[in-house]
Amino acid sequence: MSLELNQKIINEFNNLNFHKSYNLSKKLDEKQLNEDILKILTISSFKIQNYQETIKYGLKLYESKKLENDLQLLNILGISHSIK
Repeated sequence: MSLELNQKIINEFNNLNFHKSYNLSKKLDEKQLNEDILKILTISSFKIQNYQETIKYGLKLYESKKLENDLQLLNILGISHSIK
């Protein structure tokens, strides 16, 4: 992953530009989706009310065993399932 794009995604997310961070993250291919980008995609898609995508990326994190103790992300995943 280009370091510049990664930093831009993080900056947009930190500035609460969820649409922009989501759209930038979607430009990456599946192999470039590390834990940080998956968290950004999960939270950003939740904030823009794209619950299908929230579930998709949240489950990828959960299945990779990197979400087990993250209560915020588990809560987001549960809410998205109940809304869907």
